Amino acid sequence: VAENLFIPFRKSGFEDTFVNMRKLYRAAIPWLKKFNINVDPNNLVKNISISNQQLLQVARAFVNKYFKIIILDEPTTSLTMSGTTCLFDAIRKLKTEDKAIIFISHKLNEVFDICDEITVLRNGEKVGYSRIKDINRRWVITKMSARDINEENTFRPKKRKKEDIILEVNRLSGLGFSNISFNLHKGEILGFSGLVGAGRSEIMQTIFGLLPVKSGNVKFEGKPWKFGNTNFSIRMGLFYLPEERKRQGILPLLSVQHNIGIALIDKILNGVVISSPKERNLVEKVIYSYDIKTPTIKRQIIYLSGGNQQKV
Repeated sequence: VAENLFIPFRKSGFEDTFVNMRKLYRAAIPWLKKFNINVDPNNLVKNISISNQQLLQVARAFVNKYFKIIILDEPTTSLTMSGTTCLFDAIRKLKTEDKAIIFISHKLNEVFDICDEITVLRNGEKVGYSRIKDINRRWVITKMSARDINEENTFRPKKRKKEDIILEVNRLSGLGFSNISFNLHKGEILGFSGLVGAGRSEIMQTIFGLLPVKSGNVKFEGKPWKFGNTNFSIRMGLFYLPEERKRQGILPLLSVQHNIGIALIDKILNGVVISSPKERNLVEKVIYSYDIKTPTIKRQIIYLSGGNQQKV
C-alpha cells in the first residue's frame, strides 16, 4: 500500500537512491488517515477492498507534489458515502491551492455537488456546456439523451398481479445479509441500493449460486429454487452480471468475438467443433443489436471503452 501511494518516489519527496521502507511506511500513515483508508501500509494492494484501492489511487495523485492537473475518471464508483465525502473534501482543498481538476462522472448529484462547470458528451461529441449554477438536472439529461425527459413522469409503477411473480424470495440469509424477502414480477425493474458492504451483491450472488445460503427459500416461476449451482441458474434463464467487470465479467485478453461467442457455444457448434462462420455471423448480429463500438470483432475487449465492455 505504501509503495503504491508514493510511486514515483522522487516526485513524492523520497530523493535517496535507495528508499528506506520503514520511513516509507511511517510517511504513509498520515495520508491513509487523511483519506480514511483504514489499512496497514504494509498490506498488499490486492488484499484490500475495492473501495480502499480506489481511494489509494486518488491519494497517490495528491501525494505527487508536482502535479498541476488531475483527471478523476469515475472516482467514486466503488466508494462508500464516507469515502466520497473524504474525496470531495480533498478536491475542494486542492481547488483552493489553484490545482485544475477534471471530474468524469455519470452521477449527476456528484457533478452538481463538486463541479463549477459541465461539458456534456454524447457519442464522442460535445453537445452541451454551461456553468453549473445556470442549469438543472433536466438540462443535463436532455443533452445526454437527445430527448426532453421529465424524470417525474418517466417511471410510473404499474399494478402487478400475483400470477406475474417470476422470482419469490422468502426470509433469505447468507454471508453478510439476513432475513431478506422480495418479489420480482415479469416486466419489472427492481432496484437494490445501499453503501459498499451493505450486502446487495451478496444477496444476488447467493441466489445465482456463487455463495452459500444459510437459510430461507426461493421460488422461480413458482417452483423451488436450487441453490449453489451456477450452471443450473443459467439453464433456467437467470444471469448475473458482476460489479467488478474487469476481474469477473470479461475475458480481458480475448477478442470481442470470443467474449460474446463463449455465451453462444450451443448455437455455434458443429458437433464438437466451433464453426467460425456461425460464430462470426452471430457475433456481428449481437454487435449491431447492442450498438457496440469496436473497430473489428477481433479487437481485444480490454481496449474497448468501459461502456462498450459492459454491453458485451
